[in-house]
Amino acid sequence: MKKTLALLIDGHGLAFRAFYALPELNAPDGTPTNAIVGFLNMFQKILEEWTPSHVGIVFDAKGPTFRHEIYAAYKEGRVPTPPNFSRQLPLLKSILHASGYCVTALEGIEADDVLAGTALRVAAEGAEVLLVSADKDILQVLGNRIRVLRPKKGVSSFALFDEEIFVREYGFRPDAMRDYLAIVGDAVDNIPGIPGVGDKTARKLLGHYGSLENIYLSLSELSPTLKGRFLEHQATVWASRDLVTLSMKEALALETLLPRSADEKGLRDLCSRLGMERFSAKILTLGNASSGKEKESGETPSENQAPKDERTTQEKGGLKTRSLSEEVENRAYRTVPLDELFREDELAVHWFPENEELFRGKCPTLFLASRDGRCWSGSPESEAFFVPFSKWAEKGTLLTLRYKTLCSILRGRVTFSPERIWDAETSFYLLHPDRASMSLRNTLESQGVPADTTPLAVTEALWRTRSVIRPQLEEFGLEKLQRSIDLPLCPVLVSMEQHGLGVHEAAFLELEKDLQQRIDVIEEELTQNAGTQVNLNSPKQVGWLLFEKLGLPPLKKTKTGYSTDVSVLQMLASRPGGDVPSLLLEHRELSKMLTGFVHPFLKARNETTGCVHSTFEHVVTGTGRLSSTNPNVQNLPVFGEWAGRFRGALVPREKEHLFVAADYAQIELRILGHLSGEERLRTLFVEERDVHTETASWVFSVSPENVTPELRRKAKVVNFGLLYGMSAFGLAERLAVGNEEAQELVRRYFQVFPGVREYMEETSREALRRGYTKTLFGRIRPLDEVATVEGRGSGALKRVAINTPIQGTAADIAKLAMIRFHNLAIKNLPEATLVLQVHDSLVVETPSVAVQETEKVLLEAMQGAADLSIPLKAQPKRGSSMRDV
Repeated sequence: MKKTLALLIDGHGLAFRAFYALPELNAPDGTPTNAIVGFLNMFQKILEEWTPSHVGIVFDAKGPTFRHEIYAAYKEGRVPTPPNFSRQLPLLKSILHASGYCVTALEGIEADDVLAGTALRVAAEGAEVLLVSADKDILQVLGNRIRVLRPKKGVSSFALFDEEIFVREYGFRPDAMRDYLAIVGDAVDNIPGIPGVGDKTARKLLGHYGSLENIYLSLSELSPTLKGRFLEHQATVWASRDLVTLSMKEALALETLLPRSADEKGLRDLCSRLGMERFSAKILTLGNASSGKEKESGETPSENQAPKDERTTQEKGGLKTRSLSEEVENRAYRTVPLDELFREDELAVHWFPENEELFRGKCPTLFLASRDGRCWSGSPESEAFFVPFSKWAEKGTLLTLRYKTLCSILRGRVTFSPERIWDAETSFYLLHPDRASMSLRNTLESQGVPADTTPLAVTEALWRTRSVIRPQLEEFGLEKLQRSIDLPLCPVLVSMEQHGLGVHEAAFLELEKDLQQRIDVIEEELTQNAGTQVNLNSPKQVGWLLFEKLGLPPLKKTKTGYSTDVSVLQMLASRPGGDVPSLLLEHRELSKMLTGFVHPFLKARNETTGCVHSTFEHVVTGTGRLSSTNPNVQNLPVFGEWAGRFRGALVPREKEHLFVAADYAQIELRILGHLSGEERLRTLFVEERDVHTETASWVFSVSPENVTPELRRKAKVVNFGLLYGMSAFGLAERLAVGNEEAQELVRRYFQVFPGVREYMEETSREALRRGYTKTLFGRIRPLDEVATVEGRGSGALKRVAINTPIQGTAADIAKLAMIRFHNLAIKNLPEATLVLQVHDSLVVETPSVAVQETEKVLLEAMQGAADLSIPLKAQPKRGSSMRDV
């Protein structure tokens, strides 16, 4: 039986390479043909060598993409496309289409994104994939059953990359390619990267740390110069990574890649016109070989559509299914009254428009369907829907793609017991927490269930998806976790989003004005020092001011000149005559405050509610922590006068209300004590002694009363450093001591807490043996998927194996506390609303007259969220703004 090999080609990239590789060639009528000839030469060579069963050629569509929307300068500065190249593209596409191959271009989506999404989709269905592209971006998807063929010279030489070859070539994992490109930048696409950090350094860092996230977590281990560069350009490098990360939201189905019957007459006529008669015969021969048979003549489907009589059978985990398009086509869907549907024990639900941003503040249309194809669609606003739906919800089970969005639509008017909801999104997240970047479409497709864009197709897919995923949830014992945390948390998050965080507009506008005024003053002072206007966003002009005009000593060099990063400015500011570097540092700080915080919050402020309504997600991070976007209210500035004014302008939504907050005290060390069974740690917390002082006393062999603030600081660094897998080398740099002294501190620490060392060794050994970590509540994190984020190597995986159970358990406890408070407040404090969660802290808005009762309920919810051998403790605060809590 012929193997299934899908050949996916970057049509635009390959044609462009051919255009420049060959000299000028022309058809008898003068039409340029060098790009066409070069492309077809490469294409034929690949077909002959690899004999693929499926072929897809993807071209870039005209016009901007989503990357231009997030970065206006994307691909800015590129040389305009040569007219002679543009004239050849339609002809090349016509030749390929007439030959029977799938040729496509999606508006607003770059070819690489479609290629990557398709590669992952068809590989998940069991096909081998060969990607042909010269773009480095595409190397991100190298992996199981996916290889990349990269053109080298001219139109005849190629280099094959698989996962092993890539690691040998670059020194890090393929999934870190986006991190590499974000660091070094890409001049072709105008991706900025980090100035002064080149190819060699980037490879070394990613080979050691595995990912950009890990580099930033380990900045203390870098040289001061390198650390300064990463800190100065932190916003730029993350933005760059967003630009180079392949979207993979659009994917072609495997059946659309099956070569069709060629339009032989049309192909011969076109090739004859271009003076390329020999190509038509060759292409037709190769096309028949690709399909494994001589194709019958007949109706030619459209370029992206498989023949109607060709059906696919998929096997996934032993489950054989027909394609979804066939299922839907053969099903007799019919509309019925609601009361007929509500006689069913189970229903599937979806909505349109599907994008929550499109219907936020409005009401979408709901679509309900039974397993046998009866359905209803309509507005969920009317009592005629809610009354019977609420009654059905008491006994019926609902299947949904994204339960959190459904909660947003229903707005608390219908409640479901977690036992009566099956949710695809949280199910998949529980099994694959580090694959959060996959769209819900790819989530379904990765389970062997292709999904259409219609609500009908989505509801159809849900039944099959559940049958595939439910056994996996049962195998890992995850259904209890889903019903106790992940599903009950959805209405809590929706409540937080809908209530929002108050923005004192007048205070923000005043802050904006004062920041701008101070920025203007600084710019004027710097202009006076320079004797001319200086673009402070230009490292070249700032370098001229510092090192040529003022004659300050240049401390570091980059490829393009002298460095003006934060570390350089800090060193220059500390020296005599450091006024100008000090002003530059202040300018950068204030500019970040203005453009990174004040402006986004003012822009996001809802005029009706006076609040920012952030989006909270609980299915994004590998550790289980929440995330916040649009705007990010979990990452507010903390230090300094300007940060205080910013936080002071974030207030309760309602007048006469206050904030009540509580922070878990050293929750991760308490969890470590519980998991490790270390008696000394347990005793410290039970007796409410200062854990860092006592640790310093034992490690440095001094009595507790003689522990100095410096010794306590060192003990604190050791406590948390080892918790996060910090090496002795990292401790040495963090504590500013020698490596030998740091190693001695680690030795003494484990001598004091032998149970901690035993726990760390055992938990990492067990996780590596079984292939996944596990929290106290049973949440898993597959280590082979962690590698796509954290990097490979025993050191990196060992750190994850040690810390994830602790950090993940802390995240689960915080979620349980949120659910507990939400439910208690509904019963006892209906006007108190949870508005924010930041890792170990919860913030509640409540009437000022109910502050004391709210604080009591919040502490009860948090301290009773889990029953550990070491008691949980939360410390309360209250105030009129976020500055106070």
